[in-house]
Amino acid sequence: MEITYLRENILESINKLPIEMLEELYKFISFLEYKSLLDSSNSKEEILKNFKNALEEMQRIKRGELKPKDADEFLNEL
Repeated sequence: MEITYLRENILESINKLPIEMLEELYKFISFLEYKSLLDSSNSKEEILKNFKNALEEMQRIKRGELKPKDADEFLNEL
């Protein structure tokens, strides 16, 4: 997949998210950045895959297919 196309799709998906999901996305991205600093063995592909999975999960929450997690549940998964 071409990087420009991927970037456009990600930005388009992010722009459609409600503020609550944007806050969770920001936390997740911050976590990924922190994790990548600690574990340099994470490949760029793995980080992008995790990011894509997070976006897909947020879209499922938005469509009502998945129940959103509260902050405690989210932190416990980390």
